[in-house]
Amino acid sequence: EVIALHISGEKLDQYQVNQGLFLIIGSEAHGVDPALLKLARPLAIPKQGAGESLNAAMATGIALYELNKA
Repeated sequence: EVIALHISGEKLDQYQVNQGLFLIIGSEAHGVDPALLKLARPLAIPKQGAGESLNAAMATGIALYELNKA
């Protein structure tokens, strides 16, 4: 399965990994390319507070942690 981090995706912490996956992380300035986003299931890291976004490295670390919890 192909998944991509995107602010409008479903909550990452509620996603259940059932098989191997390919994780797409976009750039900090532009996000995931729209053509790639069409091929993926969008997932979002729930955020709190007024911060705009996480940097790509931090988002990747959080995503990998969440995806490997099960």
